[in-house]
Amino acid sequence: MADKPLKALLITGDLDTIALLEEAFAEIEEVRYSRGWIPRCELVPVDRLEEATEALAAEPFDVILLDASLLDGRVLETFARLRAAARELPVIVLAEPGEEAQALSLLRRGAQDYLLKPEIDCLPLARTLRAAVERQRLSNALESLALLDELTGLLTAAGLAQFAERHARLALAAGRAVQLLVVELERENEIGDLLRAAEVLTELFSETGLVARTAPARLVALAVSEQPIDPARLAAERLTAVAFRAAAVAWPPDPGACLEDVLDACEQLLCENEPGRAGPLTHALALDDRPRRHLQPRG
Repeated sequence: MADKPLKALLITGDLDTIALLEEAFAEIEEVRYSRGWIPRCELVPVDRLEEATEALAAEPFDVILLDASLLDGRVLETFARLRAAARELPVIVLAEPGEEAQALSLLRRGAQDYLLKPEIDCLPLARTLRAAVERQRLSNALESLALLDELTGLLTAAGLAQFAERHARLALAAGRAVQLLVVELERENEIGDLLRAAEVLTELFSETGLVARTAPARLVALAVSEQPIDPARLAAERLTAVAFRAAAVAWPPDPGACLEDVLDACEQLLCENEPGRAGPLTHALALDDRPRRHLQPRG
């Protein structure tokens, strides 16, 4: 951290807040040579959340400073969109006196800390930045091991990997049909689409199967049923206002089949498919094609 600056993205439309943070960062630069724990810091201000999303996609940052006044009435939804765009980065909320309740609400939603604007000063700000970055690193490490997705409540990729193969083998042994469905949302940062798709897949498949969020805009369902179904078409009938691509393959009855192989088959189909909405999904695996599409176990 001593070699490269700690890069902070400041999201605020208030010129006074920009001036306040620029002054604090300048003071940090003045004292950091006498304080070995203070990193070199760089501030990049933007005045709208849309610009913040573009900046996050264009260059790397270490921390986000978010002015709570930008969130207006849709606080949780707007904050969720920001977190979806930079889930691995710590967010520090900048609040006015009297906005502590809102700031604490955002802490419960994943923000690392908050600062009251009148109390912002050089050394406290430097400590807050450093601590937020370190806590987020630990949080990211723990999240990679977590089994449940914080936003949707679905399994994570790690959770799916832990349970899918055993679940599929038990279902096949009981004479059930097992298919794997992958749904890729077209609007990656649209939280409403994600939550709607998660709700639909949970209603359709979680009672006997498994549902996971394996990437920011990707959901995977292990669909278990008494008779073969077309899970992609079934999902499409309920996702009438969500833009997505989908692919489904049958889980091979061979005990050597693994989750990675079945996901690879779904990925190949997904790459061939065009974005779709409601209606028949001709790109879903045809049921009478299942015997020819079984995967060979790895050697």
